[in-house]
Formats: sequence, structure tokens, C-alpha cells
Amino acid sequence: MDNTKVTKSFISQADYSAKKGYAVYVNATIGFNKQPKVTLAGANAANVIGIVEDGGRQSGDEVCVVVSGSVEMAILGTGGATVGDFLKTDSNGALVTSLGSGTDNVVAVALGTGVAGDFIPVQLRFFVY
Repeated sequence: MDNTKVTKSFISQADYSAKKGYAVYVNATIGFNKQPKVTLAGANAANVIGIVEDGGRQSGDEVCVVVSGSVEMAILGTGGATVGDFLKTDSNGALVTSLGSGTDNVVAVALGTGVAGDFIPVQLRFFVY
């Protein structure tokens, strides 16, 4: 099984040095070459592109993001998660269990079990549940 991570570099919206494992989305482009700028995802965000692997120290720094299909360690928000749970974002960009309301924007599937604040392996997937 190939678990090669697919990563892409973006420009950070803020200091993401302590945001490894949080979900982000592209919110703007900057500069002459229109580099994409990312920010932390909000609650049930529909436009998540991936999980922060290595964050910049200040706004405008490069941030490495693991993108779709990859397995990555992600931080859990309130309620934790169990293996197999579909996960969406909370208001801080952490991942929380989706209850399947039909409007939840799933960004990952839990490959581990944990409580709020734990890092667990997740498979990045994007769909509405």
C-alpha cells in the first residue's frame, strides 16, 4: 500500500507554527504570481483543501499542506472520534465527528480513536454527508 503524502506549499494567513494537524482553505491570492494564501477552516467548512503539516511562523510565510487522498495526523476537536467516523471541521479548524445531517462537509475519515486535543491518523476525503 502506497502512503505517499501529497503536499503543496501555500502562503500562510497567520502564524501557523502551532497549527500542525488543523484544516485550512484557500482564501485569497497574493503577489505578482498570485500565490494562494490559506487560513484555518471554520465550522463545517465546504472549501477545505487539506491539513497543515508544517506551518509558517508569521503571516506571509510558507506553509506545507497535505492535500486530498493522503493519510495525515490531524487534531481532534470537542467530542473526539472513533475509527471509521466521518470528520468535519469545527470553528477552530480541528476535526470533529459528523452526525450525517445531509449538509455536513466531510474532510476526512478517522483511522484512529481519540479525544479532544489528540492527534489521530485520518484519510483525507471530501464529500457531503
